[in-house]
Amino acid sequence: MINKLSMLKKQSGMSMLPLLMVILVAVMLIRVATSVVPMYFDDKIVAQVLQNLEESGKITKKMPVRKIRAELQERLTRNRVDISLDDLVVQRRKNSTTLTLTYEQRGGFFANIELAGRFQHQKELTK
Repeated sequence: MINKLSMLKKQSGMSMLPLLMVILVAVMLIRVATSVVPMYFDDKIVAQVLQNLEESGKITKKMPVRKIRAELQERLTRNRVDISLDDLVVQRRKNSTTLTLTYEQRGGFFANIELAGRFQHQKELTK
């Protein structure tokens, strides 16, 4: 009896159930990361494209909305970002034009469960 008790005291470590739980949590975190990280990379590209619009000289504050959308869509396509510009709002003011882009991206998580991210960017054109 004493031998068994001392043997139990010497044994330590994780049993199978907690080990499986740790593995399950790690797999879920990796899956979330593989769904969410690409959304944020795309968002950084969208922000950079909007920031560089005016600097290229192709976009001015007086351009028609149709041409602004076409140029923006071309730049996003060139950077392999697939978002809809349906929610692009163009506000004209006396001395500037403001572009506001609000969009949502979804990434698959598991079966029919998706993770969604909503992003918004604003750019003021003064030239």
